[in-house]
Amino acid sequence: FHVASLRSWEPNYRIETIVRAFALLRADGPATLHLFGGGAGEAALRALVAQLGLGDAVVWHGLVPATQLPQRLAACSVSVSVPASDATSVSLLESMACSLPVVVSDLSANRQWVTEQGGLVVDGSDPAALAQALRTLRDDPARCERLGAHNRALIEARGSSAVQMDRMAQLYRELLRS
Repeated sequence: FHVASLRSWEPNYRIETIVRAFALLRADGPATLHLFGGGAGEAALRALVAQLGLGDAVVWHGLVPATQLPQRLAACSVSVSVPASDATSVSLLESMACSLPVVVSDLSANRQWVTEQGGLVVDGSDPAALAQALRTLRDDPARCERLGAHNRALIEARGSSAVQMDRMAQLYRELLRS
């Protein structure tokens, strides 16, 4: 079971909470945490991973070029994004476009994209709640597949650059006619 986190290693994104939740998840089964990104919190995160004895279960990807991200995410089972505050997250949309189910914090920006058909919404400050959501997905691979397929279809319909650019082009044409 491979868990991806694409958010910056800054306090708002609660990567420490993700690491603590991952430790709880890992206590009852094998799993790997993939940390993408980077930031000022790297040293503290590395120390926490070592303190929790997770060194062999965490992959530090750092910043990955956009061209390589889909391939790396294809190896993952679920994506986690639990910031304290946020607008529409590009990393959330990237995860959904790569057919991953998502576990997100309860923010209106997340709720506009994530429904019960695409993922789980949790209290992003609670490692135990996050670990339970991850357990739920780990224990039901068929559900993960359904959620991921739903997310991919949703992004193709509402979130792709092509769809959005076509929509803007149509709006410009309408403005020119008026």
